[in-house]
Amino acid sequence: MAVQIMIAILLLLPLYFWERAVGPAPLWNTETAWALAYVGIFPSVIAYTLYITGVARAGAAKAGLFIHLMPVFGTLLAMTFLAESFQLYHLLGIAAILCGLTISTRPSTA
Repeated sequence: MAVQIMIAILLLLPLYFWERAVGPAPLWNTETAWALAYVGIFPSVIAYTLYITGVARAGAAKAGLFIHLMPVFGTLLAMTFLAESFQLYHLLGIAAILCGLTISTRPSTA
């Protein structure tokens, strides 16, 4: 992970300097600090730790299948926090994902 961070810093640093040169300066306030802290803690540290724990408990093959639940949670979060409306294509997509997970995680009969 440290190598990935170093590569990301090296690749993003020129873009950072370019954006600072041509764009407005960022506005740093308490709201920005809280947003940055949220992104740094929940999706980065906690989610990664929980995913690694899930892989350790369920195994890599089974845990890897559940990455397909991201659109399901994205839909639910968009409905909850952004007041998005639930459409038929959401239902069909969620049903397809759940059917696929059910089929691929059931015990083998062979």
